[in-house]
Amino acid sequence: MKYKFVLKMSTQEFLPYYRGEIQQVVVTTFEHIRVQFPAMYLRKYLTSDGIEGIFSLETENNKFKKLEKIT
Repeated sequence: MKYKFVLKMSTQEFLPYYRGEIQQVVVTTFEHIRVQFPAMYLRKYLTSDGIEGIFSLETENNKFKKLEKIT
């Protein structure tokens, strides 16, 4: 299953996720579905301004498969 969502988080807001203090990110998709996935998959999208963009999350059997930044 594929989910698309917008994420905007400053560097300061992402810090607890980066440190591992918070391990799961919960987002609401364009279809108004709440999904959660491990925060560690967002690390590669972190810039000095934080994380911002439209993302696509792919799952299989309710398990994380892939996360991609679309824009």
